[in-house]
Amino acid sequence: MPDYVSLSHLMTDDQANKHGKELELIRSLFGNIEPETIVNWATNNPDSMTFKWCKLHETEESRAFLFSVERARLLMRTIALTVEMPNGISENVRAFVHVEKNNSGREYTPILEANDNELKDLANQAYKELQGWSKRYRQYAMIRNNPELLTLVNQIDHVLKETA
Repeated sequence: MPDYVSLSHLMTDDQANKHGKELELIRSLFGNIEPETIVNWATNNPDSMTFKWCKLHETEESRAFLFSVERARLLMRTIALTVEMPNGISENVRAFVHVEKNNSGREYTPILEANDNELKDLANQAYKELQGWSKRYRQYAMIRNNPELLTLVNQIDHVLKETA
């Protein structure tokens, strides 16, 4: 089994490795590692790290609040506007974007009301996401020796270099 590491500040590499082992166990038991399966397993394993990660040890009220917050985030990512683009074609566009607000933290704002600084932040986010996408898919292409995917990633990298 491989060693797992964290891609986030939310956990240490050691914690990520332990979580990864639990996820392997869940997959071996149920044949998948879908979020619903993970939560169902963790509910029955209160000593597990996954139980704690999913905050199943919290009170019903706090779990409901966390669930509601996650649903609200999903809602903000789901609502769209139909906008006529400069080429005359109407497209559905996310109505709200998550941007830096006056150096006071990030919050959702209507895309049609985003100011120049917020739009600049949005462009910076897009650039960082493309860099992350390129890195992740380059790794997949190299691990699986997939020249088609590698060609696509090289094209994205070329565009990133031109816009840097």
